[in-house]
Amino acid sequence: MYHKIMAGLPLLAGLLLVWTAGWAAPGDGWHSAEVGGLTLEYGRAGAGPALVVLPAGPGMDVRLYARILSDLQDDMTVFYVNPRGSGGSGTPEDGDYSMKAMASDLDRLREHWDLESLSILGHGHGAMVGLQYALEYGEHLDRLVLSGGAHYLGEEWCGQREKALQRHPAYEEYMELPGYEQNSTEATLLLDFYDYDPEKFDWLVPYLDVSLEANSYFMEKEWDQWDVRDQIAELDRPVLLVWGAHDVVDPIERAEELAELLPEGQLHVLENAAHLAFAEKTEAFVDALHTFLLQD
Repeated sequence: MYHKIMAGLPLLAGLLLVWTAGWAAPGDGWHSAEVGGLTLEYGRAGAGPALVVLPAGPGMDVRLYARILSDLQDDMTVFYVNPRGSGGSGTPEDGDYSMKAMASDLDRLREHWDLESLSILGHGHGAMVGLQYALEYGEHLDRLVLSGGAHYLGEEWCGQREKALQRHPAYEEYMELPGYEQNSTEATLLLDFYDYDPEKFDWLVPYLDVSLEANSYFMEKEWDQWDVRDQIAELDRPVLLVWGAHDVVDPIERAEELAELLPEGQLHVLENAAHLAFAEKTEAFVDALHTFLLQD
């Protein structure tokens, strides 16, 4: 999830910070670790092969994923990581919120956990951090799962988003909103779901707020420079892309392209789902991950 303010496009869920008051901790609770002079917060739950969950944003609190994807813990040790600037993690003194810095943080956490290797589930911006990690620290990566976050951005990406917006079933309803409402929480949820049901997902709304510092860094420093298409052929690890067919933030065409570029890539499309496919189609999402991550 990553954003640029422009006519006809909202600030989508990657700009949202999910407040955590009253949320139960996963497994053996929430912890903090000092790595590279920075405090990073993580939750740990379950038993089995290690899986790290990286949230969207930059700036989204990983507790949302811990709440929704708890079934992953049945067969894996799941580490829910709040990157620098997210949740209870610290903010860097030098203001560096780059994907390279976040990938480095993750590898320091791997050493802190005394793991030789791990798998990653990255959503939105977290998917890009997962790709960065795979390209830089691939010897410590088992498998990679990406959802709603691809391999390049810039103006080309903006045009793809515009086309995806026009295909979304809520397009007409969204376009009828006054311009000042198109960046509202309600408009965000309208597009981040294929069929947003307030009665089913209204629990999200009280926990939504905007995190600006990491997003500002991203928009100023990386959004028009992020492009790893020429490096993808080097990635020799199995990669699964789990995508909502109606994702507006990172359209399905980009997932198809990425799957073709990856030497060991495969695409699993969730119909009637959009950017928050993990919340909208949780059972199918978790089943796809279990099949991929636990295969011999």
